[in-house]
This record gives sequence, C-alpha cells and structure tokens, in this order.
Amino acid sequence: MKTKSKNKIHVQEIVFYSISGILAIWGIVEIILGLIVEFADIRVSDFPLYQAQQTYISLFGMSFTNWGLVLLTIGVILCVIVLCIYATGYDREAEKESRRAARLQGQINNLSSEISDAEVKE
Repeated sequence: MKTKSKNKIHVQEIVFYSISGILAIWGIVEIILGLIVEFADIRVSDFPLYQAQQTYISLFGMSFTNWGLVLLTIGVILCVIVLCIYATGYDREAEKESRRAARLQGQINNLSSEISDAEVKE
C-alpha cells in the first residue's frame, strides 16, 4: 500500500522559490560589485568594473549597488508572497485532516457505546 507524503510540495512552489532565490543572489552579487567599485583602491581608467557601472548608469539610471538592492527586494518579496500563498493551503489541508480524524474518532466512540449498551435476549 502506498503511503501519502505529508509534505507535498507543488512544482509551481519550487519554481517560484528558485526564481526568487536567483533574484536575491543576483542582487547580492550586484551589491558586492557596487561596493567593490566604490571602495577599491584602483585607478578608474584601468578598472573594467567602473566602466561597467558607468554603462549600467547610462542604461538603467542606477549603479550596481542600487540595482542590486532592487533585485534583492524583488526576490525577497516574491519569496514571502509564495510562502504566504502556499502556507495557507498547507494549513487548510492540516485543519481538514484534523477535523476528519476527530469526526472518525467520534464515530468510533459512538459505535463502541452502542455495542456495549445492547441487551442480550435469550
């Protein structure tokens, strides 16, 4: 007999957690790159990260650090939203199972009391 898994994780949940994790990690990497560009003791003309940051600023209007903060925030918010959505579903399933178990226990108790109260006729 096949047993049911207690923690059934949906494919969409895994996909959304992966996307939010990738966004958060990408944001952290961008923040680190921005901090390296701002605080490194390297001449500006020889530093390719500085040139890349200038390209970012011209394209997006934000530096590595700001863009990393935006990506990190989006990743965390997406993760929290997915967690809230699926947590309510898991809570609903757990509540449904506990009600089912209580109802079954009540039926078993009623059945056993009916059996013990029966009279035997000869």
